[in-house]
Amino acid sequence: KGRKQWYQRRVRDFQHYYITNNLRMTFVARNDRIAVGDTVIVRREGTLEPLVIKPDAQYQLTAGLFRHNDIVGKPFGSKMYSHNKKFSITLLAPTPELWTLALPHRTQILYASDISLVCLM
Repeated sequence: KGRKQWYQRRVRDFQHYYITNNLRMTFVARNDRIAVGDTVIVRREGTLEPLVIKPDAQYQLTAGLFRHNDIVGKPFGSKMYSHNKKFSITLLAPTPELWTLALPHRTQILYASDISLVCLM
C-alpha cells in the first residue's frame, strides 16, 4: 500500500509541474516556424531551458531582453540577439533528448524494488 501511494504522489507531482508551468510537449505535430503557444528550448551559455511563447511576454536575462513577439515567426534553430545586440540565444525545437536535458533535475534515491515497479509498467 505504501509503494502505491508513493507512486500516485509522484505521478500527481509530475502532472502538477506541467500544468502549473503551462508546458506542452510538441514532439510529433510541429511546424517549421515558432508560433504562439509553442514550447521552445532556449540554449544560452551552454544551458538549456524550456520556454512557452506567449503574446506580449518577455524573456528577461541579466545580459539582455528577448521579446516573445520577436520570436514568433522565426524558424527553429535560429539565433536571436538581445535588444542591446550583446547577447544571443538559440531557439531549438523540443525533441525528447533536448526535453530531458532541459528539465530541472533533482537528486533522488532509487531502490531496486521501485525500479522494478517502473520497469513493469
